[in-house]
Amino acid sequence: MKKIKVSSISNYEDGFGNKITLGEEGKSVIPGLVVFRGKNNRLFISGEASLSPLSVRFWGNNGNCHIGSAVGGFNIRVGDSCVVRIGDKVTTNNTVMLNTAEATELIVGDDCMLSTFIDIRTHDSHPIYDKLSGVRINPAKSICIGSHVWLGKRSMVLGGSMIGAGSVIGAGSVVKTAIPENSVAAGCPARIIREGVTWDRGNLNGRNFKNK
Repeated sequence: MKKIKVSSISNYEDGFGNKITLGEEGKSVIPGLVVFRGKNNRLFISGEASLSPLSVRFWGNNGNCHIGSAVGGFNIRVGDSCVVRIGDKVTTNNTVMLNTAEATELIVGDDCMLSTFIDIRTHDSHPIYDKLSGVRINPAKSICIGSHVWLGKRSMVLGGSMIGAGSVIGAGSVVKTAIPENSVAAGCPARIIREGVTWDRGNLNGRNFKNK
């Protein structure tokens, strides 16, 4: 399949069934790059999204990427038969890497706050095998990040992770398992260090917060 580059992101459809749809409220063109390497791939971008930079690359067939009213930068790789879904009111401090393969799903819920140098991937990029049996031991696994989750600077979320709504992931942490909702998790691998928490987007540099 010939590689097709779309450097000005607007409503688009080609002869291979690849399609880009912008929400009704959106501008006719969004700065960014979309690459189709297969067929029957779908990209939807909310008209209320403000995305810069944006790169979406479809590496196979039947991929689906849905971006809600997010604000920030994304570098997205959609593998064969994979789904990437970014909810509404998601924000990033710089470009977030989202990487999928092998028919997995990567879901980011509404109102998530993603700090700098965030990497979220359902796979390890290269296969690892058991030497004796020859069996592959690192299959790709889906990721689900609930609503109102804060990912700290340089955190990484790996395949099989499920982060509950309202949780906080500490800076430099590596998540590879389930984190309950309203929890703080940190470390490599990330472990729960506090439960029963909530957080808001207020900036401590500009506001004084008192203990309740």
